[in-house]
Amino acid sequence: MKRSTLLRAACALSLLLALLPLCCGCSVSALSSLRAFAKPYEGEYACEYAAYGGQDLLRDYREIVLTLENGTFTLTAVPHRGKVRRARGRYEYDGEGETIAFRAEIFGKERRRDLPFRNGKIFLEQSFAGKKLVMRFAMK
Repeated sequence: MKRSTLLRAACALSLLLALLPLCCGCSVSALSSLRAFAKPYEGEYACEYAAYGGQDLLRDYREIVLTLENGTFTLTAVPHRGKVRRARGRYEYDGEGETIAFRAEIFGKERRRDLPFRNGKIFLEQSFAGKKLVMRFAMK
């Protein structure tokens, strides 16, 4: 192959790589990882374990579901008796697959809670009134 042909091919490839971010509709620097772009964390999560002070909370509920979609979350608790309860807020995925930051307004103040996200599961461990609340959500 001639040197001028190799030079033209190298220039064409360089130009293509330089224009690629303009063609794909998003900046390459904005995509911290392919994982964040694919959004594997979005969807519905069923609560598979819930205990408060060592007592099983799931026995009182038909289901507890956490839904993550487009930066918002909805937590829905369906008891065996009584009204369905819902909590809503916003969330941010950290891009590395380690945590999801949840934000919600509680009693007029915005609260933030970073929860571990591993192997398609979200984990919560929090103390209330001296007792520990432990929950685990798994993608449906």
